[in-house]
Amino acid sequence: MTDPRRTVIALRAGGWHPGAAKGARPQELTDQLISDATMVLCAQTPPAHLAIDNHMWVAEGDEQWVQGEVGAVQLADHLAGATGTTLVPTVAVADIDAAILTDQPTPGALPVDIQVRVGKLADDQSPVASPYPPAVDLSSPDFLGPMAARFQVAEQSVAAIRAEVVARGCRPRRLWALAHISAPYRFAAAICDRIAVTPGVTGTRSEILHELTELTSAAGSRPLIYADVTACLGETAVAARARMSDLDERVGEPFRCDTEVVVGSVDDLARWCTETIAAGFDGVRVRPCGRADLAYLVRSFLPSSDRTDHR
Repeated sequence: MTDPRRTVIALRAGGWHPGAAKGARPQELTDQLISDATMVLCAQTPPAHLAIDNHMWVAEGDEQWVQGEVGAVQLADHLAGATGTTLVPTVAVADIDAAILTDQPTPGALPVDIQVRVGKLADDQSPVASPYPPAVDLSSPDFLGPMAARFQVAEQSVAAIRAEVVARGCRPRRLWALAHISAPYRFAAAICDRIAVTPGVTGTRSEILHELTELTSAAGSRPLIYADVTACLGETAVAARARMSDLDERVGEPFRCDTEVVVGSVDDLARWCTETIAAGFDGVRVRPCGRADLAYLVRSFLPSSDRTDHR
């Protein structure tokens, strides 16, 4: 099974399946996120990193959804634990400044990295009929051109802020990025210390690793590469499928996301992770669909990994 030191648990307020968050208000989702993070940090076998996403979905009635934002950095600053877990809150590039990028260790506080997100939610989010984005042609020049320009501007902005931190004689925090295709890969290879990707959705494991190897070599960087996966877990695969069906019913349509989805037992997830590490990735980032899935990760997946890898 996967070494917990190579595992990241990635949290989103309410869970990564919108159905898990339905019926809760924004403050309730934020409170649950804090509770979930505390459960991970107090686990018998904590992960190496705990990522905290800054987006969430809030249901407005039965058929409308609004996307909200969480102050992930502020939340991370108030989390505590005696573990060696590093927190990784997500921050929009537009919100990044020298203070956020400066590594300022505080006695008793957990270390913090930063995941950069290119793009920021508008202040006024209109309700939408589905929490899932519309299909996009990833090969269209009309899509790729503006995307490349956005990521180039973001790269220059973050690099300048990082240089400012170094010029002050301070140590910058490690940077992460979630990347799906070439423009984000290039951005991440140029400025990030850790890159999370989505094998199986935007390319095979070998294709993604090959492209990133070329880009990081050209950039003179050596970031660690993590593979993201979303998990819906149960005691058996049948139970997990029933749970996914229930979550889908709450939303009114099948689950769609930007990663591969493991719907099965903890052993099924462990096999996916083991195969991914064996393919050449440095680690995995697991996104639980909801709180029940997080409980399986904390109580079964991480302890089993520890017993298997370090006995």
